[in-house]
Amino acid sequence: MKKIAVVFLLMLSLAYSGALAQPCQTSFTYTVTGMTVQFTNTSGSDSATSFSFMWDFGGISNFSGSTNPSFTYPALGTYTVCLSITDTSCHANPSMSYCQVITIDTTIVTPPPPPSALSSSNVITPNGDGNDDEVELAIYGSEIKIYNRFGILVRTLQDNSRIWDARDNSGVIVPMGYYVAINEANNTSAHISVIR
Repeated sequence: MKKIAVVFLLMLSLAYSGALAQPCQTSFTYTVTGMTVQFTNTSGSDSATSFSFMWDFGGISNFSGSTNPSFTYPALGTYTVCLSITDTSCHANPSMSYCQVITIDTTIVTPPPPPSALSSSNVITPNGDGNDDEVELAIYGSEIKIYNRFGILVRTLQDNSRIWDARDNSGVIVPMGYYVAINEANNTSAHISVIR
């Protein structure tokens, strides 16, 4: 009779612990910044210590066993990222996988290299002395975008304006360096050097 009672209590204990267990699931979220993706594991389990992780970053021969890895992709494109978990506390299904398709689609503007020789027509010295404080661009268009050497948009000239005073869109004088003005409508450009 004691054996039956012990077996009954053991079965009741297992049934009770199974009813209280958290659902076993595999999932993740991610944030894309440029070519780098930060993955956040949002998987649920009965036990925080029974996990083992394996991340496949989209079939490009790179894997990770980290909980929340970061990965920099070598090229723009679409990748199927999978998180596989082995969780020994999930008795019904100890091995689980979850996949998401992510897209790395960063538009990077790479301006042409700076001109080899400077001339007064493409140099701005915004020091307020009245000499070369602005430049009249040699390109035309209803919208001209000016980028710094890192490809970051600093100013947009509109309404056929061709005069740039070395100020960004918020009115602050840009740092010394090389800039490129681009009319995307007809694919023309001009180089500008800001010197202080």
